[in-house]
Amino acid sequence: MYYLNRVLKKINRKKFLKKSKKTSGILRKVMGNKNIGIVDIGAGHRYLPILLNFDGLSKIAMVDPNDNINWSYRNFKKILNYPDNVKKYQFGISQNTKKAKYYKTKTSTGSSFVNVYQKAKKKNRLLDENYFGKKNEIEAQLYSFNDFVKLFFKHKVDVVKIDVEGLELNIIKSILKKHSPLLIEVETNMNHEIYNNSFNAINNILTKKNYQILTAFPVYKNINDSTNEKPFVYGDYNNPIFRSPLEQIECIYVKKSNNNFLTKIVILIGYGFIFEAKNYLENIKRRLSKNKYLLIKRLIEKFNI
Repeated sequence: MYYLNRVLKKINRKKFLKKSKKTSGILRKVMGNKNIGIVDIGAGHRYLPILLNFDGLSKIAMVDPNDNINWSYRNFKKILNYPDNVKKYQFGISQNTKKAKYYKTKTSTGSSFVNVYQKAKKKNRLLDENYFGKKNEIEAQLYSFNDFVKLFFKHKVDVVKIDVEGLELNIIKSILKKHSPLLIEVETNMNHEIYNNSFNAINNILTKKNYQILTAFPVYKNINDSTNEKPFVYGDYNNPIFRSPLEQIECIYVKKSNNNFLTKIVILIGYGFIFEAKNYLENIKRRLSKNKYLLIKRLIEKFNI
């Protein structure tokens, strides 16, 4: 079964890569000479496959203070047709520009500017030594989001992805001081043993700023070596026996109203919000040229909705 799943995973990946190349080609024609600004905060150890849909029509910044940013940056560029549009920045983002303590964990994905060792002690929790390891702090650079854009990115920001192990609320506040991205994807914490609940505060802030949550992916706590992607350790929705506790929610918010209608519909399609894009297309039909309207309509129709 393990080898079968690996084969199926490779087949699905090839299909996705092929489909992404076609999608990005059409979206480039829709955008013309315009570019979408994408900032991926917490990009170390992995790259976002969804960004392949924006290959050639975007400027992408990969930001992470960890050394693993080099791995994700290098591997992401290998599968792009326009690799020069991607830049990496090895530092963090927060509310203020300053130096701060950065805690490097044994498993690099757990590294954070939040002192998890202190938090665990206060909450009387035992950290997983295989994941966190012994306390290892270094001094790292942080920039406010606006300083990062002015000094390094130098482009209008349309999409932000945030995966930062506990610092997400600070980053949201930093972004919204002077920026208003069309789409914000953020991993929030809820019922986490170490990190504070950030979902409620982030959801309230974004809702007040006229953002709408379009979808969310739940992440469940590992129990008895079960995968943290399953809502049940034993049983299922119709036969509930042992439920998995919810620990994180990865949320995608989209700005409800924006004058940049062409960029918005391209982002909706690129991110897979085809149903929303279809409805939005009819609302902006009169603001598009006939050729671009038909181009977008044909692309949406390929998804058979």
